[in-house]
Amino acid sequence: MYCASCGKSMPDGSAFCPGCGKSTVAAAAQRKATTRPDPLRILGAVVIVLGALFLFAYIFSNAKKNQLDSAGVMKAVLAVRRPVTDKIFSGNIQVGAGQYQSWTLTISKEMANAQLLGSFHASGGSGNDIQALVAPPDEFENWINGHQAKVYYSTEKATNGRIDLRLAPGTYIIAFSNRFSPITNKEVTADLELHYLKSYPP
Repeated sequence: MYCASCGKSMPDGSAFCPGCGKSTVAAAAQRKATTRPDPLRILGAVVIVLGALFLFAYIFSNAKKNQLDSAGVMKAVLAVRRPVTDKIFSGNIQVGAGQYQSWTLTISKEMANAQLLGSFHASGGSGNDIQALVAPPDEFENWINGHQAKVYYSTEKATNGRIDLRLAPGTYIIAFSNRFSPITNKEVTADLELHYLKSYPP
């Protein structure tokens, strides 16, 4: 047998090493203690494995729902999501008396975590004001005609405003309305962006 401390050969059953004089029992106990698995490392490994299983279960459930084949599943696993920013409008716009200006925004299923961000400032007339709105097309039609409407964002007459909306896939109308003012034109300075994550194939 060999000494666990210095590695020198010694007779079998020796209690002490003739080379270094250390107890063979103590050295063996110390070596056993240092090779004992760390509970935190075991827990970390379990968490990683469970997380990976959950991720794959989520991917395969979506694949089944979207009727993806094995190649489609592999693309979904390997796809990379990158942040994208689309500029919707930036600058000044004239909104005539009794009129409105609008943009149509379409968010596809591939545009994950879509967020509309922006701000505006109105000037003109005695109130320096405008009305802002974000709504689906049918509800926009209700709103612009003075009817009750379910909208995602709207203001009363305001000089300044900020927009911060999470939007699901669909079509939306973004509008600045001056319909309440029959005489005075308004100038609106606005900065509107759409932020989302887009998946790119490997």
